[in-house]
Amino acid sequence: MFVVLDDVQIDIWVVRNRIRTPDGFRWITLPVQTRHGKINEVKPEITDGWIEDVRKALRRSYGDAKIGVMAAVRERLVDMMRSRATLDVFNMRLIEYLCGAGGLGMPEMVRSSDLGVDGSKGDRLVRICREVGADVYLSGAGGREYIDVKAFRDAGIEVEFQEFSHPVYRQTFSGFVQDLSAVDKLLCTGVML
Repeated sequence: MFVVLDDVQIDIWVVRNRIRTPDGFRWITLPVQTRHGKINEVKPEITDGWIEDVRKALRRSYGDAKIGVMAAVRERLVDMMRSRATLDVFNMRLIEYLCGAGGLGMPEMVRSSDLGVDGSKGDRLVRICREVGADVYLSGAGGREYIDVKAFRDAGIEVEFQEFSHPVYRQTFSGFVQDLSAVDKLLCTGVML
């Protein structure tokens, strides 16, 4: 199960990602109404000019990518950008699309706001896991710095830290740049795996 923390304060990492360029990478930042508020309250402020800028950036960066995949992904992203949904809905649609386009199975997605669980940071995560019946919580490696593993174990929930090993694949420019958007992998290889 994928729980989307949609009722937490917006953070810059929610609205930006990197794509490949000849010189390394470029940040693409989704414009939003405000940088304050909860993710499920904030709407992207997408203009035709911004969409065209992203189209051009994708074309310059992935012009040699698989043409059919490129066109489909680019048009789907543009459609989503125009949808005027809140940021949580936009992100969930994007995750669903990329998983489907990339041949990945899609787990059930649940919004934290629909669970009615309160509490502070770590305590709230434990309560969310209990609410959805989880017996394992998957955390990024950075979670080691702040997650109270004992609190999870006391609740009967194991904590697993993701040990991500970045796949190396042929990108559109020489050399390899890691930690880019999933769009990079999809456009360069046609699959997400």
